Amino acid sequence: MLVIPSTNIQLPGRAVESRGTRYQEAWVGEVITVQLDGTLDVTRRAERPGGALGDWFALGDGPNDPASFARRYAIPPRGNAPLPKLQHRLVWRLLPGTVLNVGRCAPLFRLPGLGYQAEFLEGPLPMPLRT
Repeated sequence: MLVIPSTNIQLPGRAVESRGTRYQEAWVGEVITVQLDGTLDVTRRAERPGGALGDWFALGDGPNDPASFARRYAIPPRGNAPLPKLQHRLVWRLLPGTVLNVGRCAPLFRLPGLGYQAEFLEGPLPMPLRT
């Protein structure tokens, strides 16, 4: 079990050799690459039920309020809206063998960020659990 320092976030895996990221500006502070040995449930928020599978997931409990979630994870707004309308909470299960980059979300899109996030790099496709 790997524990992210200064948090209660536990990852069922181990640190492996660092891998590149798709978007360097998405991170602030240390980023570690992790390979999962067990399953890990993660969260995304979407504007519609079912949403879409993507490469970025929120770690930890995170806020339930859609606007607070968007601020903590620096979710880009669409059009002229100050924040996206993320009304649907999506839970995904990451499977053993999945490789992730893990760290804190950088401030982006005039939002503060600083929530802990995971970037999917490779492995079995995540399984949707509930929306």
